[in-house]
Amino acid sequence: MTGRLERGESHLQAATAAHEPDVKVRLSNASLAETMWAGENAALQRARQRIARRGVRQGFLFGCNAFGFAGSENYARRYTELFNFATVPFYRKAAEKIEGSIDNSIVDSLLAKMAGQLAAAEGHPLIWMHQAGMPSF
Repeated sequence: MTGRLERGESHLQAATAAHEPDVKVRLSNASLAETMWAGENAALQRARQRIARRGVRQGFLFGCNAFGFAGSENYARRYTELFNFATVPFYRKAAEKIEGSIDNSIVDSLLAKMAGQLAAAEGHPLIWMHQAGMPSF
């Protein structure tokens, strides 16, 4: 980890001293890449130390979005090998394409496919003030 920090600092110093914009950008990106990896490694080491000190937490939920779960047996198998928790896509734009007409078939099919395979599932917010979540009406 210290090697990455040192390389990041070296790239940053070189970027600061450089005169050409393309060189500054390349060296700044190299600095950022090294120092971000150092930060990730530090977080991982800290987590490992905490787990070793406190022990494994029973009932710990670990997961991510499972939007592709119903699309592939391979995806579903790999997902359940790694995760015990899923976020399903409750987006109004997909659930209510026509105002007043709700269609939860996407979520229903995901939940049916996941039944008995995961400890828990949660819905991503129905109201998400982003174009990906807001119907055109």
